[in-house]
Amino acid sequence: MKKKLLALLLALTVTCALAACGEKGSGAETTAGTDGNAGTVKTQQSTEGEVKTADEDPVIFVTRGYNNVENKADNEEIRQAIIEASGINFEYVIVPSENWDDLVNIKIAASEEFDMLNIINDNGDWSKYSKRNALVPMNDLIEQYGQNILKVMGDFDSPVWKSCKDASGNIYALPRQESWTKGGVPFIRADWLEALGMETPATITELEAYFEAVKNTDLNGNGENDEIPYIPYASSLLSTFRPYFLGFHGERYLADDGTVMPWYMDENAYQMLETFHRWYEKGWLYKEYLTITTEQIQDLVMADRIGCGAGWYNAPMAPTDTVRKSNPDSKMDWISLPNLTDFPEGGMPAWTTNPINVAAVVMSATNQNPETAVKLVDWMFASTENYMLCTYGIEGKHWEWTDDSHKTFRRLDTENYNIGFYQFVEWFDTDIFPKEEIDQDNYRNNAIEKMQQAINRMEVAETFDYYIPYDFTGTEAEMLNNDADTIIEEAAAKVVSGEFGQSEWENAVKTAWDTDGTVRSKVWTEQYKAFTTE
Repeated sequence: MKKKLLALLLALTVTCALAACGEKGSGAETTAGTDGNAGTVKTQQSTEGEVKTADEDPVIFVTRGYNNVENKADNEEIRQAIIEASGINFEYVIVPSENWDDLVNIKIAASEEFDMLNIINDNGDWSKYSKRNALVPMNDLIEQYGQNILKVMGDFDSPVWKSCKDASGNIYALPRQESWTKGGVPFIRADWLEALGMETPATITELEAYFEAVKNTDLNGNGENDEIPYIPYASSLLSTFRPYFLGFHGERYLADDGTVMPWYMDENAYQMLETFHRWYEKGWLYKEYLTITTEQIQDLVMADRIGCGAGWYNAPMAPTDTVRKSNPDSKMDWISLPNLTDFPEGGMPAWTTNPINVAAVVMSATNQNPETAVKLVDWMFASTENYMLCTYGIEGKHWEWTDDSHKTFRRLDTENYNIGFYQFVEWFDTDIFPKEEIDQDNYRNNAIEKMQQAINRMEVAETFDYYIPYDFTGTEAEMLNNDADTIIEEAAAKVVSGEFGQSEWENAVKTAWDTDGTVRSKVWTEQYKAFTTE
């Protein structure tokens, strides 16, 4: 109890400091599902190894909050339906994405008791917690209580688990399988291309010609010169174009001699930044690209001002759908930008993709209900009915079957429950579970499906070492402070804005490399080789 009280006080203190004690939605932690009178039970492991039932606190999942999904109107109704069907009580503790690191670190420092932690906001990096002894391996628990998990995901030798285990085979996470992974593909206005009489760009030169035309044409018809040729979501400027310029995706690359190197050491790095400087100088790249928020970009989409962007392939579709619904005469339309074919030597004609499976949900070392937590996840995979309830909500209210064999379905309510909010681990696989039938009259769904079909014909690149749990504990790199990352981040921004030229960039690269790049590279290389060498 003292630990819980301490954690609560610390969370409130930091939340107020970060969010200026604002109203709900300003960054404060919330709990989704706090009905203490649910009347359900959960299991606990006895000292003899037998599973018993008891009226105790619920299984607690700590997960991120985003896009306000935690406040959907029907969340509690669905939670209660899952509790009734599974016989297991549970709660979600929602941590705002923008305050994730601070608030989760407080929970760990205070030894706050919770069972499962969703690490999507950590990009699946479970090692940052395991090296603090904040996690426990789940091999035995999954083997004993997760047979349905193993039926769906395969045994621990399956590639599905690759990013979830250490070099000794300890499973520290349950993997996720996204509904779509090839998300790092830029999007471009199909209707503006048509209005300009231009073909879809296939080279950087053609893309820049489109940018210039957008800049100089009143395509939204408001009488102002306010069109924005290119805007990257979520600081995606560098990441989107790394494959094209550098030939790899991610913050590191594998050199020909087997050394793991930081991205800025690639010989084409300055060429990439110089290209972005040209875009910046000519007014093609949105000047506030480093500070603008996703919400602000969505507002610009709805204001009919953006000609091309990147971040996640379907990012503009929600605001576009809003525009088209409010104005049936709107022709706003987006398509995916094809691979650009004029890549430099050392580059490749590819966009970025996530791995199909990455680590997603870990078990806290302060867990109180480890067996029950795994049993609840396993229950979701035990039947189609369970999976559909957790993923899409209540049959007949939120979705319905469209065939007698229960292979396809359609959603009835997309406003009051967010897809997968109560999926205990994100898992989409239409080879096993039902497929959503696309409403042919729904612009958004049809446009996204067309985008996916186009992207499936494109080349994509994933990070080569996504499954390596790099850990600096006990190494030469343990006491490093990420000074090199700061140096490079600032230098890259200055090259783009024109404050730095090539000599200044090269000096920054040398400083970063000498500061801690050499040490990091050495440790990365040692651990990469150790992990990949049988």
